Amino acid sequence: MDEISYEIILVDDDNSLDEKMILYDLEKEFEYVKILKLDQNYGQHQATYHGCTMAKGKFIVTMDDDGQHNPEMIRKMQDYLITSEKDLVYARFIKIQEDIWRKVVRKLLRNSNKSKSSFRIWTQVINEKLIDSGISNKLIDKKLAKLSPSIGYFDMLHRKSLLKKSRYKIKDYLKYLKQTF
Repeated sequence: MDEISYEIILVDDDNSLDEKMILYDLEKEFEYVKILKLDQNYGQHQATYHGCTMAKGKFIVTMDDDGQHNPEMIRKMQDYLITSEKDLVYARFIKIQEDIWRKVVRKLLRNSNKSKSSFRIWTQVINEKLIDSGISNKLIDKKLAKLSPSIGYFDMLHRKSLLKKSRYKIKDYLKYLKQTF
């Protein structure tokens, strides 16, 4: 990505002390890394929203920190966003590599939200609309669906999480599932 300018916004959503140290070390080492510290854990969707309020780029990319999302796919997703004239593009994973119970929840969600993933890219115009709409307890994908006239999906391989243990518990998935419907 040397030929383009970019920034990386890492949201400290009340991380552990070890995770905080890593974040702040990255911010010191790389001028394009910015940390947004939240005063408590608000959850993924609100943390993402807050990160978007800091974003200044022509395109906004969101992705998880567990290694499941391949950063090498960002340019391909951006190219697809531009050539397909979409406002928002979601990664749609094929051949999911995760625990069986998470696959079951993902299957349920797939039927309700067309395989939306937290690995997505959208335009600055959509980001401005998202910020103007304000924060809420709604899932960010519900807001994006209302704000984005043209949504696309980009198929890619799913990578196994680099985390030894997921931070999500079954109750978190059930809460997310309830909010989705």
